[in-house]
Amino acid sequence: MRNNKTCIWIIQDILPDNLYRRIFFLCAFILARKIIVISKSIKDTFPRYLQKKVELVYPFLEKDELIRDRESRVLMRKKFDIKDDEIVLGMIGKLFPSKGVDIFLKVFSEVRKSEKNIKAVIAGDAELEGADRSYIEDLKNLACSLEISGDVIFLSWQDDVYAVLDAIDILVY
Repeated sequence: MRNNKTCIWIIQDILPDNLYRRIFFLCAFILARKIIVISKSIKDTFPRYLQKKVELVYPFLEKDELIRDRESRVLMRKKFDIKDDEIVLGMIGKLFPSKGVDIFLKVFSEVRKSEKNIKAVIAGDAELEGADRSYIEDLKNLACSLEISGDVIFLSWQDDVYAVLDAIDILVY
């Protein structure tokens, strides 16, 4: 079944601890020459027998991609009713409990008590297999219970993530 082609896998999320994950690890052991992961927490989930194949490579953006587009910033902030003088904290990505979005909301709630001129933007979805789609509703309910729902903007999947980045002042990763 093996051929002379190199098999390299890139893993961007922690896999749920279930049969699927065990099958994945077995296939990785047999087929993958190298497994690239984007965080230490993902790397730590791999069993010892696979660690020699696992390499940590942090994701990055090119410098040119980080140059802010003033026009895009103004349009995005207007679209979401964010004032020019408001500081925007943001999270972008797949929304899973392991990402700590609930902790972000709790910290934002504490900061909001002393700093009224801030908003939070959470952009992403929980659409992959194994994801509990009710998690986003749980996050919205948490924002309500923390009395910050008026200051937290939940966006679903965004095709133009750079436009969202233009609207954000501080990206929480």
